[in-house]
Amino acid sequence: MIKTSVYANQEREAKLNKPGDALRVMARHVNFAALANEVARAAPRPGRVRGGRPHSLPS
Repeated sequence: MIKTSVYANQEREAKLNKPGDALRVMARHVNFAALANEVARAAPRPGRVRGGRPHSLPS
């Protein structure tokens, strides 16, 4: 028999929010947007101009 909790919805929400708590605490001390900008400036992603598979020509 499967046991169901009357508070299953609240328990599920608590489980989903728990992993994010550490990031919320860190966000008080770390400006993630500024960090992302610095990383993008220091190590830019390559352009997609030359990448990927070429288009096939119609037969």
